[in-house]
Amino acid sequence: MWHRSIPSHDLAHGWAGSMTLPRKLSLKDGRLVQELPESVKEHFLVEPASETVVKGNQITIPARGKQTLFELNAKPGHSFILGYGDETDPDSVLQLIYDASQKRFSLSRDQFGHPISGKEDPAFQSRWIQLDAEKDHHFSIIRDTNSIEVFVDGKTLSMTFYETTENPVYTLTADEGVDLVVKTYQK
Repeated sequence: MWHRSIPSHDLAHGWAGSMTLPRKLSLKDGRLVQELPESVKEHFLVEPASETVVKGNQITIPARGKQTLFELNAKPGHSFILGYGDETDPDSVLQLIYDASQKRFSLSRDQFGHPISGKEDPAFQSRWIQLDAEKDHHFSIIRDTNSIEVFVDGKTLSMTFYETTENPVYTLTADEGVDLVVKTYQK
């Protein structure tokens, strides 16, 4: 399918699909704007995580369940790195990086999980978007079973992944001026 490896087939998951979060679509200045509808956010609740560890500017939160919503607010010029991976293997991490100095938000699965490859050379394991470093940014990041979707300033980034982690944790390293709320999916 699409000349790419499909780990869900190799792992006999019995399904194949796509990222299917609803979107609120609009046009602004001739550009398509995609936002996460409030009705989706209503299914996520703040859940206190007593196991949260704070060390300086880094927070480690154990992953609970497969669906998690992160709401991050970054003031102008303030950066963050949100990682998802196994706490025993810090080099195998799905990374979401907002680098205000580069005016860039990126998403990478380069060192994480089962490899996904295609005919492209080099392999396409990351993507990024430009953001205005002089503005406040609100990031809505949803991690689902095998996908992650990011909504920021009417732009989106999406990526699939197939984890191999046994003890998954989220790690946020952030400048002062970055606020975080973590919510888990409630049925």
